[in-house]
Amino acid sequence: MTKGNPPSTLGNAAMERILGRVAAAGPSLPNAQHETDPVALARSISWAYTHREIHPDLNSDARSRNRFEALDKVRRSARAILHTIADAKLPINSLEGYFPFNDDSGLPDFEQLMAGIRHLASAAEQERARLRRIGRSDTAPLNVGKPESDNADTTPGDVFIKRLAKAYRDAFKEEPEVKFTSIREASGPFVAFVAAVSEEMEDPMSAEAIRKAWERASGPGQRALEI
Repeated sequence: MTKGNPPSTLGNAAMERILGRVAAAGPSLPNAQHETDPVALARSISWAYTHREIHPDLNSDARSRNRFEALDKVRRSARAILHTIADAKLPINSLEGYFPFNDDSGLPDFEQLMAGIRHLASAAEQERARLRRIGRSDTAPLNVGKPESDNADTTPGDVFIKRLAKAYRDAFKEEPEVKFTSIREASGPFVAFVAAVSEEMEDPMSAEAIRKAWERASGPGQRALEI
């Protein structure tokens, strides 16, 4: 599944095309084009793409560790600047001359900068303490409290196809499933739905790619029907 830069929402014309594709894909949803709320469905589709994009931030322990370490680098760097300026007895007055006065405070912008660096060092230290306190110094938000064996079994692609499946289920009141034609090509209303959505979102998926994504996300027990 290739991530592109899809539109943030789908308009009325796009939703009509999607609903038309779903209705034409099989006899199980004869009224899909007329009985489905396109606005609610468009919102669910947008959420599927959003969740795919943010999933690594919520599910990657490595990213959480990197951010925790980055906060320490920020803290140490800010303190190093403050210590260097203090210990080297730098001619602060000459440095201040390069900064304009702040119209709001009446102080040189240099003093505002130094105050900001002090606050930055403190903020980074406090944020590290908060993350350590809630167990997120080395664990992603969605993995806090989960056994380690459960932490790596969901990918952004899994989240994406499952979110689209939920959107399909909520909109059409039918369980999503991959069906097959007589020549074993992935087909059916759910496949048509995902294919149409991905095309409208400028991130096209083939029927075979949809089948593989659904099987990876759902496990081998999912039902596949021949039509």
